Amino acid sequence: MQRIIAPLIFLLASIAVAQTSQPTVKLAVTTQPLGQSNKLSAKFKLAVSRDNKRLGLFLFDGQQVAVILDGKPLATHEWVVPNSGDFTEDSKTLVYIAQQGPEMAVCVNGKPLKGYYEVLPPVAASVDGSHLAYVAREKTGKRLVVFDGVESARFDEISSLVLSQDAKRIAYIGRRDGVTFLVDGTTETRVDSKPFDPAIARFGAEGKRLAFMYEVGSKVYLRVDGQPFGPYEGVRGNPVIAYDGTHWAIAAKLDGKWSATEDGKPIATADDIAMMGYLENPIRLRYVTLNDKVQRMVIDGKVVATLPEGVGFLPISPHSPDYQRLAYPSRHSTDEQFIVVDGKEQATFKRVVPPIFSKDSKHVGYIASKTGNDVQIVVDGVIIAALDNAAVSIDSLIFSPDGKHVAWLATPAGQKPGLYVDNVRGPSLPEMPKGSRITFDDDATLRILASDNDYNVFTYVVKIQPN
Repeated sequence: MQRIIAPLIFLLASIAVAQTSQPTVKLAVTTQPLGQSNKLSAKFKLAVSRDNKRLGLFLFDGQQVAVILDGKPLATHEWVVPNSGDFTEDSKTLVYIAQQGPEMAVCVNGKPLKGYYEVLPPVAASVDGSHLAYVAREKTGKRLVVFDGVESARFDEISSLVLSQDAKRIAYIGRRDGVTFLVDGTTETRVDSKPFDPAIARFGAEGKRLAFMYEVGSKVYLRVDGQPFGPYEGVRGNPVIAYDGTHWAIAAKLDGKWSATEDGKPIATADDIAMMGYLENPIRLRYVTLNDKVQRMVIDGKVVATLPEGVGFLPISPHSPDYQRLAYPSRHSTDEQFIVVDGKEQATFKRVVPPIFSKDSKHVGYIASKTGNDVQIVVDGVIIAALDNAAVSIDSLIFSPDGKHVAWLATPAGQKPGLYVDNVRGPSLPEMPKGSRITFDDDATLRILASDNDYNVFTYVVKIQPN
């Protein structure tokens, strides 16, 4: 259950929303209770499903932990490992690690699997939760991987356990008697990596290709589908594999120069290289070079964007979901910044932040500031809200699936956090527990998790209606 988590960024700014015309929408709000937590349970993270419709609560009464799923009692345990609870990607299965007596076990929707002296988080799960892989420790201290109930050989240390997206393969790094092994399923490959040298394992999206990366002293080596590459003097990030498995790439340092390396062969050199990745439709390699303090984004061997000195690397995902559009921040000077969309400069602001695309790739939204003390929410080059003296969570900005509506969270000075849709304020949110976020059920329905001072947890469901 891997998530990629975007950092929360808060801007202090002003909300003086000037609407020059009647709002085009109105919001119908309903509340759905999901359960009640308590003060003793603060150490347990709420488990929120991907679709934002289900909730797992872990309630500690000082002696045992009760698991509440969707407001109903599910199971009771002597202890639950904090932060081990999570839903599978299809939102149907709650997985967590619990203690009962002298043993710990992975629990699936409240039912414990085989017990071990210790189970070490996290648990890797397939999309539907039908396949699980995790590391367990025996009382002797030996460690093993459990994959769908089948136990691996024993090791002294195990790290970097990964499950392929198709859930057919596992890979990890194991150490036994001072020797490091790269493990692909049950196949062990011995390497000379020393103790505590970092190592990672990574599958391609379809699970057909496997890359290991490990260090031996000051050198970095790769092994892709069993074939060794390196040594390299250094690398930027992890190896990336094209979605269809046809190619792999990494930014590596060779003979004092950084190189974009594809399938083990250098294809470009620069003072620095970063942001290696593959685009889809069709498969193309993307990376960013730095030469003479100027950054250039290269796709399929062609420069598609240039940033002047001091702008900073492009955001991690500057492309639209269909990979056909590109938007990124740039600037003429420190206080003259702007967003470039499809090669065209938009309005200049004192500050801008990386933009987002709508799911259908047709719309671009971002947050900017004209003076440094205000925040402007911009959609397709039009300012739709002017915010004063408010905290704005940038990663809350989201489009509806059809791209016709945009929502965000803002906290005006002296007020509670509020949900905004198309610049219309919806419900005030007493508290936003960890894991709370805006999600759309459909083009006109969204929801967000909230709680109150009595530890009640509930969901606001907001219907967007024509005004």
